[in-house]
Amino acid sequence: MTKIKFRPGWSAVFVLLAAVLVVSPVWAGGGQPDKPAEVRIGSLLVLSGQYKSFGDMVKKGIDVAEKRIAEKGPAPLRMYVYDHQYDKSVVEEKLALLKIKGVHYIADIMGSGLCENALPAVERNDMIVLSAVNTSTAFTYSGDKRFFRVVPSDGIAAAQASSWALGLGLKQAVVVFNNTEWGQQLAQVFEKEFQDAGGKVVFSEPVAEDQILFAPLVNKIKPYKDAVIFLAVSPSQAGLIVKESHKQEIANSFLGTDNFTAEEIITTGGNTLAGVRYVIPVQKAERTAERESFDSLYKDAFGDETPHIFTVYIYDVVNILYNVALKAGDDTAKAIEMLESLDYQGASGRIRFDKNHDVLVSDYQHMIFKDEGGSIIRSPADE
Repeated sequence: MTKIKFRPGWSAVFVLLAAVLVVSPVWAGGGQPDKPAEVRIGSLLVLSGQYKSFGDMVKKGIDVAEKRIAEKGPAPLRMYVYDHQYDKSVVEEKLALLKIKGVHYIADIMGSGLCENALPAVERNDMIVLSAVNTSTAFTYSGDKRFFRVVPSDGIAAAQASSWALGLGLKQAVVVFNNTEWGQQLAQVFEKEFQDAGGKVVFSEPVAEDQILFAPLVNKIKPYKDAVIFLAVSPSQAGLIVKESHKQEIANSFLGTDNFTAEEIITTGGNTLAGVRYVIPVQKAERTAERESFDSLYKDAFGDETPHIFTVYIYDVVNILYNVALKAGDDTAKAIEMLESLDYQGASGRIRFDKNHDVLVSDYQHMIFKDEGGSIIRSPADE
């Protein structure tokens, strides 16, 4: 296994959204002897409904991490992976179940709002959450000591998207956002970043989480012909909005963040997505030992398909929590100190946390959808 270095001096842990739980190890003979019998990890994912593809991406990373640890780990790993169905009551039910099973470490409760709501239960149950997918800015300012994340926050993504739009000469913006905590926060951050940098938000409109008809919304957008349209909505909704805009002959530029990385946007938007832009954290090109191991195991399991960045993040999350659990056992105070001083070279790159338990800023990449021979593909943007 890759050795993890810890930086001395920090003291606090951050619990991350989207739901993978690393359970504390079961130590042979009680206490914390040198040879743990088992490390247990649990995960609360979205494996059904409109966000299923994100859960599937995360599950692939967990599967690869399990195989890696089975081959190289000094102790067995047991994963408990549950579908929380994007339901708060199910999250609470599964957390209670994981407590019974002795879980102290959570590698993701998928869904920023669900994860944030679950943090009091995480504290009561003496758990720690490390997230690969929860991007809400609320975690940065919550002060919660039991939440960490390896994915950059929406604040960074929104700043990147805003900067790109302004760099393209798009000085006006229309903002359409999902009327959820995640959508509202992402929209607010984008609007602030855009206007602070000299742009002007000329129209902003919420949509219901389950909304699928967008003709009236698109009709409202029509007067703003020179504005970039920033979509803080679900992937399927983004595709539907772009498709309806194409139908109504609106030629505005569209922009998003990692919500555009799910396959549902292609399913609903089809070829009308050509020219749509989005920003994502860049995957580091360095061929580290951990990245080589991940790539080899991923190819064995899933062939030549390109892994999603969330897949790589959760692979690192599981490996980090596994190693922390080996050293800290059920002492979550010690585990928090270890995470705060973490300096880990993972498959996704170097991972360290700031005082808010956010990952220290990674680079971002500009992406664009292209129509290639009648098929929509994702490509790095040249702009």
